Amino acid sequence: MTLLPFRRLAAWGALLAFVAGARGEHPLIAKARAFVGPEEVLTAVKSVHYVGSLVTPDPTDAKKMTYVTVEIIVQDPYQQRITASSDRSVEVTALDDLSGGFIENVPDGCRFVRGDVSDAGCMRELFEDAGGFDYIYHLAAYAAEGLSHFIRRYNYQTNLIGSINLINEAVKCEAQCFVFTSSIAVYGAGQTPMTEAMAPRPEDPYGVSKYAVELDLEAAHRMFGLNY
Repeated sequence: MTLLPFRRLAAWGALLAFVAGARGEHPLIAKARAFVGPEEVLTAVKSVHYVGSLVTPDPTDAKKMTYVTVEIIVQDPYQQRITASSDRSVEVTALDDLSGGFIENVPDGCRFVRGDVSDAGCMRELFEDAGGFDYIYHLAAYAAEGLSHFIRRYNYQTNLIGSINLINEAVKCEAQCFVFTSSIAVYGAGQTPMTEAMAPRPEDPYGVSKYAVELDLEAAHRMFGLNY
């Protein structure tokens, strides 16, 4: 199963609207085509080779989600190939406290749980009820970098402690992969262009909290083998 902890479901709703299928194509192919942009965008470039994945509502079973592998090749406007394949259905659970999102944006086939990642008891109960999760996509955060100087405790409680609660449960259930959305704030100011090879120098509590989570994931990988 897959867990998607969100802070704002509005973004997820936008994504699902963006990958809506077109007529005359297999639903998965249509989703792949829409995922990379309209036809005029594809024909405007000379060479693109994209391989990726997305999780969408299963076109054959509205109660499930589908993990889709997508490949897009564009050599020129007259040589295009967009393929999508799926070898399994997945059960997806989305967690959000609805402080900045809307329940209407939860897609069909996705189990929704209202909760807060900073609540350790809630996270423990969620994982126990589900029997653990194979993949965890951690997007939950209070993204207010400039404000973080003035809400230090709330920043660390939400962005750091909340993340640690999820990492603890991921280790205990032996999750296959933990995907964490960090921030360029970990690199501080004045380092451009930015690359992941740069030494992190966060300048505010928000960046510090994000970098701390990166360090904890690294430690969890060394100690427990948690992939991230």
